[in-house]
Amino acid sequence: MKEIILGLKDQLSFLPEIHFFEKIKNFSFDNFLIVGMGGSHLAGDLLKTFFPEKKIFLHESYDLPPWPQKDFKKTLILLSSYSGNTEEVLSAFNKVLKLRLKSIVVSANGLLLKRAEQLKLPYLRLPSGLQPRFALGYSFVAFLKILKEEKFLKKMRKLLNFLNIAKLENEGKKLAEILKNKIPLIYASQRFLSLAYIWKVQLNETAKIPAFFNFFPELNHNEMTGFEVQDKTKFLSEKFYFIFLKAQKDDDRIKKRMDVLREIFKTKNLPSQIVEIPLKEEILEVFSFIGLVQWIAFYLSLFYGTNPFEVPMVEEFKKRLKE
Repeated sequence: MKEIILGLKDQLSFLPEIHFFEKIKNFSFDNFLIVGMGGSHLAGDLLKTFFPEKKIFLHESYDLPPWPQKDFKKTLILLSSYSGNTEEVLSAFNKVLKLRLKSIVVSANGLLLKRAEQLKLPYLRLPSGLQPRFALGYSFVAFLKILKEEKFLKKMRKLLNFLNIAKLENEGKKLAEILKNKIPLIYASQRFLSLAYIWKVQLNETAKIPAFFNFFPELNHNEMTGFEVQDKTKFLSEKFYFIFLKAQKDDDRIKKRMDVLREIFKTKNLPSQIVEIPLKEEILEVFSFIGLVQWIAFYLSLFYGTNPFEVPMVEEFKKRLKE
């Protein structure tokens, strides 16, 4: 497990190759639609964080979104399934074929990759052998390559010398100690919502614990009122621990909201902590946040005695769907 966490840095050095790229390379795309489930769409969430100006859409269900046909004409569809056997993504692939849309498959193996090879459709093969959430670095580099973000890739690879995942282990271990027997509730700004979601996913799948997320400023208009802590509701809040992810590029107004909410929570005896990683380069900051939660989830899995690799409930669920 430690090798996987430390391997995030190597994943970001991945040199992907796009097969049959000539079928789409001369087209100009205004939109990018990423179809993926679970860990296979996390890289798409990160793309939206780093490139908020781009029209990047995520679809996390069967088939394709109900867009008019004309909207698909300048859209490149990224069919992302690490296993290559994700039911929802395969249904989207069938829809792509039926409508003759421009697409590219991103996968490590499975039926999706096999069909793309047979039909000679554009595809990008990821290194195999991981759970999808642990292949985030590979997927992110693949998506950057597809979007032709060569400048960003070049900058990221230069910065990798300064990405120190090992240094984050002690902090991750300390935060895991704090979170023992608690339900983490992860808050971030809307700009960095992807980080809060990735934290939730890692804690769910690796540590096998309930964890939830939300974002500022929206949560100040609703969710926080659920923690008023009255005599008859106090027991409902006692299991929660609030983590505020504060990024360097967060709006100052958002940072103030985090500070004010934490002060209010203190008056209600609601435990919380602001987590910051003060690095000037946003790329290093974001991937340090990701490395940190992987350490937290790993040490929580040790505490609870859960398997940090496998996701047996997901496998059981898939099996029952086929019955």
